[in-house]
Amino acid sequence: MRRNNAQIDVDQARETPSGRSGISKDLEIEMRNAGAELIRQASIFLGLHITCFGTAQVLFQRFYYSESLRKFSIKEIAMGAVFIASKITEYPVKIKDIVRVFSELFDYRDGRPLRAFKYFEEFYYRTRDQILIAEVTILSSLGFDTYVELPYRLAIHYLQILDLINNEIILQKVWSYVNDALCTRVSCIQSAPSIAIGCIFIAAREEKIKLPCAWWEIFDVFIEDVKYIAASIKSFYIEEDERKRRERDGNLTPIDLEELEKYLSRE
Repeated sequence: MRRNNAQIDVDQARETPSGRSGISKDLEIEMRNAGAELIRQASIFLGLHITCFGTAQVLFQRFYYSESLRKFSIKEIAMGAVFIASKITEYPVKIKDIVRVFSELFDYRDGRPLRAFKYFEEFYYRTRDQILIAEVTILSSLGFDTYVELPYRLAIHYLQILDLINNEIILQKVWSYVNDALCTRVSCIQSAPSIAIGCIFIAAREEKIKLPCAWWEIFDVFIEDVKYIAASIKSFYIEEDERKRRERDGNLTPIDLEELEKYLSRE
């Protein structure tokens, strides 16, 4: 079994299908973050297991290194990623529940009254079909390679080795940082061990925990990767604060193809 979860290199990260189709780097990051937030919110309302949440995030991010945001809607790919993740992690979610939860999220986002949801109306069948098509699209684009190694267990194991497992503040911070790291492109560029170490690195620095010199080398992780992960997570917080501020002002991040084309026509 592969130990490395990384699928792309830094050069591939710089030149993406979305970038080649005319989407700026900043807009691509903003749209990826919006999709990750949709998955996060849906995971909470669906009560998804943490491995299902993490797997959906990685599959979503990985997909857009194969395909363009201008060709495939964030709405549909986010739903498809959750559906696939629920299958491969063996924490199945009924497709009708995915339709219901995402529909409520979309209505809330767009300021529409929440509809009285009916499972036998045209809207339900149309959305269900979108999810099934997204499932096939994601699997085909990824060459049916849905292997995902998540950093959660590794982070716990490393904290045990570092004798930090009983430090509740560190444990909570590391867990939160792992969750947030999976909402970024880091999950496609760095291995799960590196992400786990990067999250411990941030938490230990914040809590001023003294660890052995070059302790990350014990786990066969390079300091350059650790710093890259730490910087990426911190950048994610800044980007999300700015994106959410704009959305509060009424400037919604485009999450479907029609919204995206309207957005690009105004630039």
